[in-house]
Order: sequence, then C-alpha cells, then structure tokens
Amino acid sequence: MEQMKAAILGACMLGIAVGICTLLKPDKALESQLRFVLKLVLVISLAVPLLQLRLPENVFLPSDTSQQETYSEAFADNLLEEAERQTEAALQEQLAAAGISCTALSVTLHRTEDGRIDCNEVRAACNDPAGAENVLRETLGKEVSICVEEALP
Repeated sequence: MEQMKAAILGACMLGIAVGICTLLKPDKALESQLRFVLKLVLVISLAVPLLQLRLPENVFLPSDTSQQETYSEAFADNLLEEAERQTEAALQEQLAAAGISCTALSVTLHRTEDGRIDCNEVRAACNDPAGAENVLRETLGKEVSICVEEALP
C-alpha cells in the first residue's frame, strides 16, 4: 500500500514539475528534448515503486494441489487408454499387411514407476495363429506374453 501511495505522490509531483518546466523552457529548440526527458523521468518514477511491490509467494500456484494430482492421474489414465488403442490399431495393420485377419485383438499396457509405458500382454483371435504369433513376436519381442487363438469362422 505504501508503494502505491509513493507512486501516486511521485506522479503528482512530477506533473507539477512538468508544468513548471514547460512554462520556463528557454526556447523552442529544446522543447522536444525536455519533453522526452520529463516523460522518461515520469515513467521511471512510476515504475520504481510498482516494481517494489511484494506479491504473495503462491499467488500464481493452484491453491488445491489435490485437484492438480487428480488431473494428473486422469491424464495418465487417458494416455494409457489411448496408447492401448493406438497399439492395437498398429498391430492390426501389421497383421493385415502379413495377410492375417484377426477378429479380436487386445493389448494390455501398464505404467512403470519411472513413467514408462510397457506392454504386458497381447491376446488375439486370428485365422492363422502361428503366423500371427510370429509377426507379433517379431514386433513386440520376447518379454511380452502373446496368446493367439484360432478365430471361429
């Protein structure tokens, strides 16, 4: 509050000083330079008290961190679900490119403690179970559990 009073008082005093200086200016040649210097002094005198204002430390932080954690968890869950859908679509495309048609394909992903997303298990029902398992094994590696069943016609 004191800084605001100082800024207002400074502006008033400078306004008076500007009025006196413009009345007493020596000639037209120095008018533009005098006006520039007075405007510069006015801006500085207004800026100094305002820059000294102290805002509370948490003014720009959310007040409820539990709400932020809830949003973070919801985002992580949505990200995991979307990653599962995208992985299923990509595996379907790879199997279709190999000439294998699948009636069902599901991917199970999980989030590790360090934030990575790992694939646990892939289940599929395809017309060529052995070929599908080979394609999935080449794509996903040996660590992933793959269960392929023959699709019923």
